Amino acid sequence: MIFPPGARPSATKAAACLVRLLPFASCTAVPGRQPRGVDHIVIVWLKRPGNAEDKAKLVDTSKDLQHALPVIRGMSFGRPLPSERPVVDDTFDLAFTMEFASRGDLDAYRNHPEHIRATKDVLRPLARRVVVYDIERN
Repeated sequence: MIFPPGARPSATKAAACLVRLLPFASCTAVPGRQPRGVDHIVIVWLKRPGNAEDKAKLVDTSKDLQHALPVIRGMSFGRPLPSERPVVDDTFDLAFTMEFASRGDLDAYRNHPEHIRATKDVLRPLARRVVVYDIERN
């Protein structure tokens, strides 16, 4: 519902317009709003593409980290969904998403000796390329 310039909508029409826009309110970052958490997304290309043992080792190591480090609130794993869309990169082997309550928890995870060991002893030997995205949820 769009109102012409200078028109004064009735309260009922204005309320109806606002109700229609409410579902979109949580999709935008609002200045001053506290973040709802942080997602740490790790995309991995293996040195031996498609190798099931290498994928399993990465998943098992990540699960061990989740059990050892309570700052990890949740974790999921996945493989690329094949796509013909040019904007989609489906060339990776494995992706992880880890959920944290805050940036401080993510930093604690990143600097924890177990994470540093897993990166050095497991991820680096198996991965040809790694891309990480850290996303603050609003």
